Amino acid sequence: DIPSMLGSSAPGEQIEPQETHSASASLQDHLIWQLNARTLSDRDYSLAITLIDAINAEGYLEEELDELMDNFDLDPELEMEELVTQLHLIQQFDPPGVGARDLQECLQIQLEQLSEESPVKSVAINWIKNHFKLISNLNNNQSLEQLSKKLKSTPERVTDALALIRSLDPRPGEQIEI
Repeated sequence: DIPSMLGSSAPGEQIEPQETHSASASLQDHLIWQLNARTLSDRDYSLAITLIDAINAEGYLEEELDELMDNFDLDPELEMEELVTQLHLIQQFDPPGVGARDLQECLQIQLEQLSEESPVKSVAINWIKNHFKLISNLNNNQSLEQLSKKLKSTPERVTDALALIRSLDPRPGEQIEI
């Protein structure tokens, strides 16, 4: 029957909750559920679980990758590229922006995951990637003109890009209900 099927997992797939989770269990479970839909080696799965454990309730990776690498004693020795590969996998999970290391990366991930391609999206990505600190400087028409020149766009498109950026979620992990 269906209720018993929902509560069981295939052999080897049982996930034991760990007391070391820094995020809410529901965000962790949501990410692990998505991870289990992927076919990964035991090594990559272990790396991904460690990364998921280091994601806080807001959806951000709390620990530096260098610190996380120190937790592993693998043969062959763990390469940073392996950890980054698994982080990029998790950053493609729902909710968009999860697994980011800072606000700039969080917003950039969300923008890149938007399905439609548009000049406004391109301006917003350029803004986040290359001129992130200028967002807080935008307070009057004069700086809008200056920013438009830096972004090589029109003031109207920059205004639309700002609206798009403001529509993003700075704390994507909080989308997952407890």
